[in-house]
Amino acid sequence: MFSAAPLLPHIRYMSAFEATQFVPFYIGQQLAGYIHHEQLGWLQPYPEVFQLGGKRVELHPRLASPELRTLAVQAVVEEWVAAGMLKKREEWYDVLSHWGAPPLMRIMRGAHRIFGMLSFGVHVTGYQHNEQGLKLWVGERSKEKMTYPGKLDTFVAGGRSSGLLPTRVMVKECGEEAHIPPEIAKTARAVGAITYCRQLQSTLERDTMFVFELKLPGDCLPVPDQVEVADFHCLPAEEIYHLMVHSRKFKDNCHLVLIDFFIRHAFLSPDDPHYLTLLRGLHQSLFPPQIS
Repeated sequence: MFSAAPLLPHIRYMSAFEATQFVPFYIGQQLAGYIHHEQLGWLQPYPEVFQLGGKRVELHPRLASPELRTLAVQAVVEEWVAAGMLKKREEWYDVLSHWGAPPLMRIMRGAHRIFGMLSFGVHVTGYQHNEQGLKLWVGERSKEKMTYPGKLDTFVAGGRSSGLLPTRVMVKECGEEAHIPPEIAKTARAVGAITYCRQLQSTLERDTMFVFELKLPGDCLPVPDQVEVADFHCLPAEEIYHLMVHSRKFKDNCHLVLIDFFIRHAFLSPDDPHYLTLLRGLHQSLFPPQIS
């Protein structure tokens, strides 16, 4: 049985933000994000797109359709990319007011962070169980990755591109990152979702991670794509816990996914006084009432 107390710093780190540094961002009547005060200067040169006033930012009301909003914001984003303020990404995200809502617009991945928009992705915990106990497969991120290069990651993970549902993303990422055949990937169980809201420098991350578990057959070995993933490691649960407590080798949000796994597989006990604190930390509000 693992102790919950050493895991609490991960919960605190993934829920820390300074509310006074952000203002809400609206598209029409919908709350679409939260923008850091430092980023307001990025928006001021574009009054035909963004209206700054008082304690909020609004997308210009003349941009009344998802298509017009997408075109106008993307033109601004391309100027930021050309100026070296953002890196170009060849992937689009839907901008949602909440999960299940129709998209308000689309935006280039990476640019959504500037606006503190909701982000959705999948994390797959791959594991094997045999006479030696339970072992988890973890990925080692490529050193060429734009974010968290060389860090350890969950078995398979990826953001939800525009128009894709979580299960489709899960199967796609299993194939692309680990060469897991679709017939095996589709045996993964959806086991819930994790939400967190934390400040990362001058952005507010408001992320939902749809979590899947995949029990891999003994003869199914993941093969890294050498683009996103450099290698895979199969480690005992005890070693994973040790790495979480005594190192910073894992990508930040992976700690939440692994805590969730430890709870589900009874490595953490409800008798532990910090058990409920961990649980609450896995399901944070994405609409902080402190920012208004």
